[in-house]
Amino acid sequence: MLSAKERKTLSRYLKLAPYPEATLIYEELCGFLFGLAITPEPIPALEWLAVVYDDAPPDYQTKEAEGLVEAFNAVYDRLVADFAADRLRFPFDMENLREDEIDTVYNWVAGLDEAMALRDPLWEPEEYPRMVRRKKEILYNALMTIEGLVDPSEGLNMFADMTDRDFKEAFPDFADSSLDREEQVQWLLLSTLPLAVDTLIDHAREVARKKAKKGSAPIRLPLAKKGGDEAPPCSCPGGSCAPAAKKKAKIIKVDFSRGGRQVEEATELYQFKIALVGSRPPIWRRVQVPDNFTLDRFHDVIQLTMGWTDYHFHEFVIDHHTYCPPDEDREMDEFFDHDERRYVLRDLRTELGEGCRYVYDYSDEWVHIITLEKTLPLTGGEVWPVLLAGKRACPPEDIGGIPAFQAILDILGKPGHKQYREYEERFRGYDPARFGKEEMAEINLRLQELQPTARR
Repeated sequence: MLSAKERKTLSRYLKLAPYPEATLIYEELCGFLFGLAITPEPIPALEWLAVVYDDAPPDYQTKEAEGLVEAFNAVYDRLVADFAADRLRFPFDMENLREDEIDTVYNWVAGLDEAMALRDPLWEPEEYPRMVRRKKEILYNALMTIEGLVDPSEGLNMFADMTDRDFKEAFPDFADSSLDREEQVQWLLLSTLPLAVDTLIDHAREVARKKAKKGSAPIRLPLAKKGGDEAPPCSCPGGSCAPAAKKKAKIIKVDFSRGGRQVEEATELYQFKIALVGSRPPIWRRVQVPDNFTLDRFHDVIQLTMGWTDYHFHEFVIDHHTYCPPDEDREMDEFFDHDERRYVLRDLRTELGEGCRYVYDYSDEWVHIITLEKTLPLTGGEVWPVLLAGKRACPPEDIGGIPAFQAILDILGKPGHKQYREYEERFRGYDPARFGKEEMAEINLRLQELQPTARR
């Protein structure tokens, strides 16, 4: 998919990250860029670069990183052009796949999944009520192929109701195989992967055509140049957030000495995507929050929707400034640190549109990327926050952060592992894939208890 020059250049820039071990590896990057190229909606550069570098990009102002943006831009441009010209194809020959190439394919699929997760609703069949049933089934099967390769336990669950006999009758190629069921399923999914990717490409092309007819923003989304102050284009249909992103944020503060207190009336709903950085498969939530909520109340929304228990410290990092609850054990920097109770979402719309981090538990360091996807006008009446969608359960508290969490998932997915029984007992009742309509309904009931707080 990439030329020798492109491979060499991007591999070098991946190593510029402060924490290379947390950065996407080259094979994942290839799948990730492929997924970005076929996504039929612009994605801000700051958003997807945060995924590449696990929210720890190199300093773009250094001489060493001078060509990074240009290099990513050039590769992205070419892939988008290939997609537009119908030249973008699945890059592996699965019929002649060598054993030493298998891990490369898995890593590529993991990167593709990361890119698709950035605009998950675009790929969900249920988001298209007018789509014919057969097309929905084909798209659903393609998504299940990707998910089953990213998470082998999910792949195994697809055929959990089939006996070995039924499985071999349905797939006679495995009739005389010595492989266990999980290995057979993985080989089956690998064989269907090219068709699955072609399905995703066809779907993306159709969605892109419909968006073009409606006058939505084009697929092409360049990265900002090094040293530039211009914010990346918003991802809202039609770019509705763009005018606001060009304005200087108006920060409204309350005079405590005069006992200033106010509850402002909501005028808009802000739609956010909250994604846990480093989780594979992705863990995320999509919420709508009234614009009169203070940051501390937005924190409550995040805790409820993600599934955290609010046992630990937290902070928002917005435009290089930290917003957190005042604490006697924490020395607040006069310039960079702010009392989160004093700031309403409406005050920070510009900064939120440019990207925001939410960190929970300084020990485990659960980092979330919060993306302002769009704004919706209100016509009046009382409104509450609402959870629209999400995927996968929140990790258990106090387990050691993302590295420990991924290790736990790996062990729980391998019944033959020497520590499997220990972890199964310790995390009994925890289902990492569980997050459905029942959970969402319960969360939305609790969200209705939240009211905008007065500024203190």
